[in-house]
Amino acid sequence: MVTGRVEEVAAFGVFVNLEPGLTGLMPSSELKLPRGAHPGRAFVPGSEIKVQVGRIEPKRKRITLLPEGAKVEGSRTDYRDFKKETEEKLGSGMPTLAAAFEKLKQQKSGG
Repeated sequence: MVTGRVEEVAAFGVFVNLEPGLTGLMPSSELKLPRGAHPGRAFVPGSEIKVQVGRIEPKRKRITLLPEGAKVEGSRTDYRDFKKETEEKLGSGMPTLAAAFEKLKQQKSGG
């Protein structure tokens, strides 16, 4: 779970700012809204919400978010282990999501 701020709402989903320079999209298909409902009625720009990171696509520079309570792979222990590992490799000053991107970049380049 991460806390973000609703940046923009469109018919296809909600853009959520996770930290400066890092925005993800929560697709309308994941919102569990009634059929035909516009996400703008449920999500107000500027409001703070809790979301889950569903998928990171570094090549496409996309982060797919899921609403709080959605079922996702992995566990809190997986996250703690990943965070500890990345802090050991990259230093604790780097935000965890930035560290995840850095790790993926290193894997792609063979480093």
